[in-house]
Amino acid sequence: MKPINQLRKIIEWSGLSISAFEKRVGASNNSIQIALKRNANLKDVSINNILNSFPEISPVWFLTGEGSMFVDNKKEGFPSIVNNEPDEILNYLRENLETLKKLNAFLEGDNKRLFNELEKLEKTNEGLNKEIDILKIRLND
Repeated sequence: MKPINQLRKIIEWSGLSISAFEKRVGASNNSIQIALKRNANLKDVSINNILNSFPEISPVWFLTGEGSMFVDNKKEGFPSIVNNEPDEILNYLRENLETLKKLNAFLEGDNKRLFNELEKLEKTNEGLNKEIDILKIRLND
């Protein structure tokens, strides 16, 4: 199931108009409305912004439509398998392999995007530090 289908449920649950929802998640005007009308795929950035704006929404459910819509704060959308027998853990992993692969692919893409953003911010920070040093020198002159 495409995340756009889950998005409809999130908007309905939130009680926000589509316009207010777009503002809350930092989307451009009408972008979500158009995506809903076209039943389009959502960009990773949009998915990430929605999940950041609504941390109670399960990323697994949002990406796949599987499981609960809401995160169990203790389990973060996954059943606790830490104290289970090895066979139970293996069965869980086998049963949920495709879901875990989808979540992993999403997280890898998001990590790359965040890493690139971090690199840009570090370069900007270096430039700003140089400007501060120059201003300090000028101020002392």
